Amino acid sequence: MSKTGIKPIKVAIVDDHEAIRLGFAGACLEYGYELVAHAPTVDELISKLKKKPQVVVLDLSLADGSEPSLNVRKLIDYGTEVLIFSIADRKAQVKAALVEGAAALVTKSQQMKDLFECINLVANGIKVNTAETIAAIDSDQEFKAKLTDRELEVLRLYASGMTLKSVA
Repeated sequence: MSKTGIKPIKVAIVDDHEAIRLGFAGACLEYGYELVAHAPTVDELISKLKKKPQVVVLDLSLADGSEPSLNVRKLIDYGTEVLIFSIADRKAQVKAALVEGAAALVTKSQQMKDLFECINLVANGIKVNTAETIAAIDSDQEFKAKLTDRELEVLRLYASGMTLKSVA
């Protein structure tokens, strides 16, 4: 239990950079989240889990060369939500991870508070559509072909940074 008497959200992180994993561990303490495990690969994380995390924070590009969409699928099959935490420079990987079931995308350039706010939403069953998520969808010609002109306009305006209220 946290100081407030509320059970902390259980999280784990998969990132091949130790500094990111250790920084995330420190941030979990600061924000009142319970870090149940961290590892450089999905397979290693799953093998060391003793408690099931509600959310796994997953980097897209891991040193083991594993396929991001397969990593998302393994974690979802394990029974946890997945939040992509990446520089998100490979739009096809981002889209594949989202299509496979990742609940959100937070770029590594965003503030730590944004990451933890997003983890909280995902842990509560909310899929989070950030400007980065919308941009990944907007770049997909096959997906865009199924949208109306107005839906495309809304996606582009939101991806450009406008608030949902302003777009409406």
